[in-house]
Amino acid sequence: GFIHAFGELRGLRDLPVSRRIEIAPYAIAKLHRYAAEAGNPYRTGRESNLEGGFDFKYGVSTNLTLDATVNPDFSQVDADPSEINLTTVETFHEEHRPFFVEGRDAFAFGLDDDSVFYSRRIGAAPHLAAPDGTWHETAEANRILGAAKLTGTTQRGLTIGVLEASVDRTTVRVSDATGERRAIVEPAANDAVVRLRQDLAGGEARVGAIFSACERRGSDGELQTLPRRALVYGADAARYFAERSYIVEGRVLASVVTGTPEAITALIESPVHDYQRPDADYVEVDPGATHLTGNAGYVRAGRIAGRWRGSGFVSWRSPGVDFNDLGYLQAADQVTPGVQVQYYDATAGTLLRRRDLRLKVTEAKNYGGDTLGRSALLETEFATMAGAYFTATLGAETALLDPHVLRGGDALRLADRYPFYFYGETPGGRPLQYKFTGDASTSAEKGALSLRLAPGVEWKAGDRLKTGLTIDYQRNRQPTQYAGTATQGGAPLYLMGRLDQQVLAATCRVTVNFTPALSLSYYGGPFVTTGRYRDFKVVAHPRAAALAERFDRVALAPTAAGPLTGEYGGAPLALGNPDFNWREFKSNLVLRWEYRPGSFIYGVWSQYRSDAAEIGGFAAGRQYERLFSAHPDNTLLLKVSYWFSI
Repeated sequence: GFIHAFGELRGLRDLPVSRRIEIAPYAIAKLHRYAAEAGNPYRTGRESNLEGGFDFKYGVSTNLTLDATVNPDFSQVDADPSEINLTTVETFHEEHRPFFVEGRDAFAFGLDDDSVFYSRRIGAAPHLAAPDGTWHETAEANRILGAAKLTGTTQRGLTIGVLEASVDRTTVRVSDATGERRAIVEPAANDAVVRLRQDLAGGEARVGAIFSACERRGSDGELQTLPRRALVYGADAARYFAERSYIVEGRVLASVVTGTPEAITALIESPVHDYQRPDADYVEVDPGATHLTGNAGYVRAGRIAGRWRGSGFVSWRSPGVDFNDLGYLQAADQVTPGVQVQYYDATAGTLLRRRDLRLKVTEAKNYGGDTLGRSALLETEFATMAGAYFTATLGAETALLDPHVLRGGDALRLADRYPFYFYGETPGGRPLQYKFTGDASTSAEKGALSLRLAPGVEWKAGDRLKTGLTIDYQRNRQPTQYAGTATQGGAPLYLMGRLDQQVLAATCRVTVNFTPALSLSYYGGPFVTTGRYRDFKVVAHPRAAALAERFDRVALAPTAAGPLTGEYGGAPLALGNPDFNWREFKSNLVLRWEYRPGSFIYGVWSQYRSDAAEIGGFAAGRQYERLFSAHPDNTLLLKVSYWFSI
C-alpha cells in the first residue's frame, strides 16, 4: 500500500450537495434456440420471453451511495470459463456482475484464500435437482427479486458496506406418469451482509466488524437438505507502528448454521468437513443435530517496510466452522502457523524497477493433531524499467496427509510435491503485448507430472481495437488419483487409479470501439479435455509410510453395461468407469450503444455447444471438429435501458 503516503488536500468549503437520484428502468426481449429433445415437452427447441426491471442510485451524502436493483439482469456479462474439477475444493469464480462489482471493497473480509462474503452465492445455480425419472424444465440460476446496498466512507473514516438481497423460490415444471406438477429446486432466501471498518489515530489503526446472514424460507420438506439459517459474526483490527514500518493485525469470526437433522448431517459430511471419516475420533456425526458452530481467524505481526521484512502468522479453521452459504470456505479443521521473510527493493536501477523475493514456510495440522503438510515457497517478482513484469514460485510440500481426497474415508498420505509457477508479460504500453503462464508440479511418486503452458498475446490498434488470444494446454499425469468408491459386503472400498488427462483450451477477446458511445465486444472460449484411468488400486493402509504398502492392486475390466468389474479379496468388485471426455464452447457477442448519456441498448448473441462422446485418443483436430459439429444453443437478446435523474 502507498496511498497512505499521499498528501492531503485541505480547505475545501461550502461545496454544493446534489441529491443524485438516478433511475434506469430496462426491458429485455430474449429468444433461445436449441436442439429439441424427443418426448420432452419442456425442450421443444425454442423459447422466448419478455422481462423488465430497474436500477436505482441515490447519493445519501457526499460519501455514501445507495444502490438498488429490482429483477436485475446480467445477460451481457461473460460466462465463466470451462473446467473439469477433479479435486474436493470448490472452484472460485470471479464476480463480473456490475451491481456486485461496484463498491465490493467495502465488504472485504478475507482469511488467506477464503472470504466471508462471496457475492456469487447470490443468484447462483439451484442446489436441488428435479425428481429422477421425470421430464422437467432446467433452471440455470435463482432469480434475484431485488437487492440494495449502501457503500461509502464517512468524513470520520468509517467505511460502510451494507447489502440486502431477496432471492425468489425457484420451481420447475416436471411431468411423469402421474401428470404435471411443480418441483422446488431452491427455496426462497434473504441474504444480508453488514461490514464496518473504522480508521483511528490518523490512519495508524483500524477496527472493523462483519455480520452476514442467509435465511431460507420454506417448509422442513423444502429445506430437508439445506440449512434454514446461516449466521457469521466477525471482527478485525490492525495497528501500525514506527511510521507504518510494523503491523499487528488479526481477524476472528464465529459461524452458526441451523437446519433439520438431515440438512446438518449433509453439511458435516460434505467435503468441507468430512465428520464421518473413520480416523477422525475427535469429531462425530450426530444424526439428531440441528446446528453446527465453529470459529476461524488469522493473526499476523511483523515488519512491512524497508528492504528486509518479515512476519509471523497463524491461521485456523475449527472443524465446525462454515460460512459457505454466503462466503467461500475451502476446507475446515486446520491450524496453519508460519513465517515469511521478504526482500523488497523499489529503487530504480539499470534494468529493474522493483525486486521482490519472499520465502514462506508453513506447517498445517488438523484439530486431532495430525500433520497435514509442511510447505516452503520461494516467491519472486520483478518489474523492469521498460515495464515488463515477471513472477515465479518454487515450492516443496512434504508430509502431505489429505483428509478429504477419499470423500469420507480415512485421511490418505500423499507423496511429497514440488510445484513451480511462472508468469511474465512484456510492457503493457506497447501495441503488442505478450504474456506467458506456465506451471509444473512433480512428486516423489514415479511418473507424476502436472504441466500447464498458456501463452497469450494482446494487440491494441489505438483506442478503437483491442484483441487478445490465449492458448492453454495442460497435461496431468497422476499415479494415484481418486477414481471412485465401490461397495463390497456393505463396506466402502476407495479406489485410486493412474490418471492421464489432457486439456486444450483457448480464450479469444475482441473489442471494437466505433465511437465513444458505440462498441462491439466478443468473447469465445473452446475447451476440450479427456481423462483416462488405469492401474487401479484399493486403498488398504492409507497412512502407511511406504507407498507400496498403502495400496492393493486390483485388475478391473470394462463391461458392455459400462462399469468396470473385477475381484478383490475373493469377492466381486464393480466400479463406475471414471474415464471422461468433455468438449465445451462458450461465446458472447455484445453490441453496446449508449444512445443518450447513461441510457444503453445491448444486442447480445450467446452461443453454447457441448459434447461428451468418446472418439478415442486426444487429437486436437478431431476434438475441435467434434465440438463444433455439436448442435448449438443460441440465445438472442435485446436489452434497452433508459436513465434519468431527478
